[in-house]
Amino acid sequence: MNEEEKQALQTEILDTLVAIEKLQLKRKSLLKEASLLGIIALGIMGIGAYGSVQEWTEFPIFQGAIAAGGILLAIAFRPLQQCKQQIDLYEKKLSELETWLKKNNLEYKADVRVSRNQKGDYVVQKSIKLATIK
Repeated sequence: MNEEEKQALQTEILDTLVAIEKLQLKRKSLLKEASLLGIIALGIMGIGAYGSVQEWTEFPIFQGAIAAGGILLAIAFRPLQQCKQQIDLYEKKLSELETWLKKNNLEYKADVRVSRNQKGDYVVQKSIKLATIK
């Protein structure tokens, strides 16, 4: 394996690791938003249940509240599912790269740190070393 191939492989591994870290950060922020919407949805369902027990109206309040809460929960947790699917795809790609490295008697040590600055942009610090397995 020549230097150009090693450099391309290192870049691909680092890009994959950075993408995984970015998606995990994104997932954390989505989880905060989803939990807020989930609490609101449960509150709506609770109010609907209370209204149904108190018989505020003849309208089926409980079923309407359950439907509204369910829709809100779906809206809240769908982006989390999509983010998890993307993370799984990148982890599968990383696994394939690691398998290829093992077949070629190589291993890597990578250090990837991703954070956000105050503007919301990603700050990436990364390094990688390829070594031959002895």
